[in-house]
Amino acid sequence: MACVALWNSMPHVARYNAERLGLNAHVAESQFQQEGGRWSFRFERPDGALLAEGGVQQAVRPSPAVSWNLLRHVGLQGAWRLQRSPYLNVPVTAPGGRGVAQTHTHSDPQVVRLWAKRDGVAIAHPRYAPLDFRGTFAQQMAGLRFIYLRPQ
Repeated sequence: MACVALWNSMPHVARYNAERLGLNAHVAESQFQQEGGRWSFRFERPDGALLAEGGVQQAVRPSPAVSWNLLRHVGLQGAWRLQRSPYLNVPVTAPGGRGVAQTHTHSDPQVVRLWAKRDGVAIAHPRYAPLDFRGTFAQQMAGLRFIYLRPQ
């Protein structure tokens, strides 16, 4: 994974991420709303400029297609390790050639499903909008805990 840009809702967190961890961190206002089984969100810069907005249906159960695809990629032993591990470790390439940072993520039960026509994300940031982002799957996590270690 590569961390290209990061927006945080608290200025002191954005400063820490930029100064201590070397991330391309900025401050943003974020709004989330859950209504009628749907999550809606909106991210804006402090000056009100839109970064991204969208909405996804709340997942009820995992998608068998996604589960089979994951199993095909990681194999039975890899799937067993993922199920038994208390966290997920994903190396992240730090911006500016600063090396690779290890991340450790844990969440309460999560649901991964295929992207549906009723889901949508619009990225408005001028640098990323031309990439024409299109979702492949949606991942819903509760009780997310995330650790990003300094790049090595």
